[in-house]
Amino acid sequence: MAADGPYAWGYCFVTEQGNPPDYCDGNQQQRQQYPCAAGKKYFGRGPIQITHHYNYGPAGTAIKSNLLANPDLVATDPIISFKTAFWFWMTPQSPKPSSHDVITGRWTPSPADSAAGRVPGYGVITNIINGGIECGKGSTREQEDRIGFYKRYSGIMGVGLVADDATISFRAALWLWMTPQSPKLSCHDVITGQWTPSAANSVAGRVPRYGVITNIFNGGIEFLMHFNDIMGVGYGDNLGCNNQRPFG
Repeated sequence: MAADGPYAWGYCFVTEQGNPPDYCDGNQQQRQQYPCAAGKKYFGRGPIQITHHYNYGPAGTAIKSNLLANPDLVATDPIISFKTAFWFWMTPQSPKPSSHDVITGRWTPSPADSAAGRVPGYGVITNIINGGIECGKGSTREQEDRIGFYKRYSGIMGVGLVADDATISFRAALWLWMTPQSPKLSCHDVITGQWTPSAANSVAGRVPRYGVITNIFNGGIEFLMHFNDIMGVGYGDNLGCNNQRPFG
């Protein structure tokens, strides 16, 4: 056990541990739409541990990368890795809502959801990610671990566990991350490679990578390096903003 308790070592592994199967187990329609490549396995990889060919396929389509043929990119390319995590977090897959809509309070349960006990709160996110294994079976170790990590990180960030407090906190964080505030761009566009510096940005030394995020708000390099080490992904370049003029 870690010195700081059982939940101090979250996000340690960039790939699923043990001897995972190939996860090429979708229904007939999924196998036709997202056919598995010979010899490839679609086990958990990346920050959100995306699994199954029917997730790798549409995620790859969304981020314009053939992940059915190259699933290892989710573990070896940090940009692709985080793009798949963002895709899974933001994308509803009927009948499941998106995790984003649940945590920000935008999801309203249907009558079928209510009858099945699916009500707003963190539990629905567990249901979205791994409900077939963890939900509807009483208390399980996996489910208790998720709750423990959720409580620990909420405590680190100083947000409440009451639904309204957590919703407001996550909404504020997501708004800051996703929203450009001219002349500043959004952190999301920087980290996913969607931002191209203007001539003025280039003259001011503002070039793509994490240093620009530090320029947008105070986020130290040591935090980036620490969490990238935990997740086993590379740092990239241009980490600092010491040679960049502030926005505005």
